[in-house]
Amino acid sequence: MVIIAGYGEMTHGIMEFLGSPDEPIDVKMAVINRLGRPLMEELDRPKAFYEYLKASSGYRSKRDLMKRGKDYELLCMAYLWGINNPARLPAALEMAETAVSRNLTASYTFNIIYALLKAESQFYEFQWCSVYHIVTDVNNNASLKRDMPEEAVRAIFLEIDTYYEHCIHPDERENRNKRF
Repeated sequence: MVIIAGYGEMTHGIMEFLGSPDEPIDVKMAVINRLGRPLMEELDRPKAFYEYLKASSGYRSKRDLMKRGKDYELLCMAYLWGINNPARLPAALEMAETAVSRNLTASYTFNIIYALLKAESQFYEFQWCSVYHIVTDVNNNASLKRDMPEEAVRAIFLEIDTYYEHCIHPDERENRNKRF
């Protein structure tokens, strides 16, 4: 399914996959990530998935989805909404927070996706050191169930680690650069 998502199109098959209780959450997040950052004409992906959930699960409204939605449905919606879309980020954060609170397994994947969305909100506020700490704090939480492959975690931190430089005081940064 991840390979199919690489074509960038939100197909019915992808929506069925994301809406299935039987598919692993880390693979669902990989599929959404693989769909890629939406272009203007692709901003309807969350709407398409929401319409799919309404039809397949009987949700009457977004409020009903928030009230009765399953943790994985909410996390998928949140990630689709929040990915590279600052206007929808507050709603995505609320939905992701609800998803994490409903998840009974202390899932690393649920928490890291929520952290990535929170970090994205800090990115838009130019709080780059916060971007690093929000995601790293989840990564360092030993109480979470590691349900994401280490290869995926490494891919996340290839980007997140670049924000560490913004956590160093400018004087230290200058001294650090002199050592090399």
